[in-house]
Amino acid sequence: MDAGFCPLIFPEGRMSRTGKMLPFKSGIGLLAARTRARILPVYIVGLAGILPPGGRWPGRGRARLVFGEIFDPLEGAAGDTTAATERIEAAVGGLDPGEPDP
Repeated sequence: MDAGFCPLIFPEGRMSRTGKMLPFKSGIGLLAARTRARILPVYIVGLAGILPPGGRWPGRGRARLVFGEIFDPLEGAAGDTTAATERIEAAVGGLDPGEPDP
């Protein structure tokens, strides 16, 4: 991030076996607090069809990205990393289109 790159982070810790979002690990809130980075929430639909959980090689498939609004996860959280994690998780989860994988 110091070099100007914008990392894509998967804060769940592992791939969901059901295709539904898993609870976020607390490290995402800590990272947000330490870097004071604003967050662009992104919900990805269809990755399980490209690389199923336990798969070793990606196959063909379609994925779709749903983008939210950029926000500061620490706004009103007074540096509370747990609150930041919860705000990030809520922002990403709120983008779930509720549709099956393409």
